Amino acid sequence: MRNVLIALVLCCIVSPVCAADASRPTFINAKLSAKQICINEPLRLEFTTMPRDVDGVDIGKSVANSLRLGAAITWRLLGEPIVTEVLRGSIPSDDKTVRDRPKPVSVTVNLLPRTAGDLQLPDIPITWLQGNTIARFSIVTVSPQIMIIGTARELPREVHGVGGFAWSSSQDEVRSRVAASAIKKIDSRTIYTPQEHLGLTFEGGMFAEAQLRAPGLTMEQARTSFLQRWGVPHQEEPNALTWILGWTRIVATPTADGMMINLVREDVQAQLSRAQVATDVFGVLDGPVETPEQADARRNKAIEQEANRPAVPQQ
Repeated sequence: MRNVLIALVLCCIVSPVCAADASRPTFINAKLSAKQICINEPLRLEFTTMPRDVDGVDIGKSVANSLRLGAAITWRLLGEPIVTEVLRGSIPSDDKTVRDRPKPVSVTVNLLPRTAGDLQLPDIPITWLQGNTIARFSIVTVSPQIMIIGTARELPREVHGVGGFAWSSSQDEVRSRVAASAIKKIDSRTIYTPQEHLGLTFEGGMFAEAQLRAPGLTMEQARTSFLQRWGVPHQEEPNALTWILGWTRIVATPTADGMMINLVREDVQAQLSRAQVATDVFGVLDGPVETPEQADARRNKAIEQEANRPAVPQQ
């Protein structure tokens, strides 16, 4: 009897401990391509897990969503995550010794830094495994320089502004330096033309984009100069070269009479998108916002209706 009581006491003590241990996350150490980079250098993350034991999880989308939610201010996803795995039973066979064993899941992600400094990468929950498993990364030091052919150089001025106008410039500041005849309003956008071929676009009161036309210039003529100024393109398409330097996206495209250089502030675009979603989606879902007076009137009306309600339902 004494032994039975001791066993019961031990079970009561051990069970909470086991439950606490089960809730603790299991960390997977990931591999980084470098621990120190310049602001235009992609960072490659790689990690491997056990074969999936949770069906229906899109691993690539799960990883991408975790990064977009946890690192939107400090890192930018470059392309989509690359996932390699072999699912159980992927090769039909009646012979169990011939059937391929399930292989680990390998994930590769490329990121670009948004700013300089010691940046922490977010944890990535391993949603395709049961339990609480997380991929954890070390801190990466980002230098406020640009890497070009193995040489670190100072950032180009486009990172901070265009044509002598800082990206943080207000509309009043730009308006005071641009002739009234060089200001055009198109829907929700206001375009200022401080000099020929250069347009500065404001939207929602923020300096969002700049467009520079270069008549008579071809991509073949400009390519080497672009590479020397901005480094290797992060995205290259048949008719477009794209560089991403922090929050500034630069896209060079050929036109019928020359070249067009578009400079876009991705932080401003994100703010505009959030504002539109808040107004067009969340604002509709939430309904009109009550003023204090309206809230008091609604509560008083509810109290009055409750007070006038018969104690016994009328027949």
